[in-house]
Amino acid sequence: MLENIIKNIHSSAPVNAMMAMRSWAFEGVREDEGSNRGSTVDAIVETGYGEAESGDPWCARAVQAAWRIGGWVTGQQMHSGISKSGSVFYMLHSTYKSIPVQVLLCNYDMTAQQVERFAAKLLPGDAMIRYTIKPEFADVPFDDLKRSMTHKGHVEILQGARPDGTLDTVGGNTDSDTSRDGDGVYCHEGRYNIKEQRVVGFVRPLYIPNA
Repeated sequence: MLENIIKNIHSSAPVNAMMAMRSWAFEGVREDEGSNRGSTVDAIVETGYGEAESGDPWCARAVQAAWRIGGWVTGQQMHSGISKSGSVFYMLHSTYKSIPVQVLLCNYDMTAQQVERFAAKLLPGDAMIRYTIKPEFADVPFDDLKRSMTHKGHVEILQGARPDGTLDTVGGNTDSDTSRDGDGVYCHEGRYNIKEQRVVGFVRPLYIPNA
């Protein structure tokens, strides 16, 4: 009986992942031990398949950690085809090569109706991938892009998408203003839009039952 009650309380794994990230924002998780380091930040990085001692940017690690926690709550684990990389670029491109159906790529020439349809496909728990292609590689097709052709990016978990393409997100290694690199976990209402050229696409987590 108790087990059934607990199961009914829990949402889907991606939604639980989003809620985990929101809880870190509401708790005020910050880099309180230097750049990219902190008592809770280190734990998040380690949970997200990273090494806290590296002091590397941790926005992707925060998403990976939240996704893992979402699976733990529902008795599931991440599918091996979803990239575990701490690189925003590989998080998108490696997953696309492995399981393309888990990736939704943006098209910046979309009409208002197309934007509305695209936004309707997005789900809480999806990862918004954002990076800039260096000008000299602007004409390189998506499939042929290499990490060296892009500037460092950023990733956050989607909370919701509005019909006009505006996004509500929550992420780590950011701030409450407009910086890509920040000092903690923050919620962002309407900061990003799928029509923005730097918003390249979304990765949808895929779970399988624990063995």
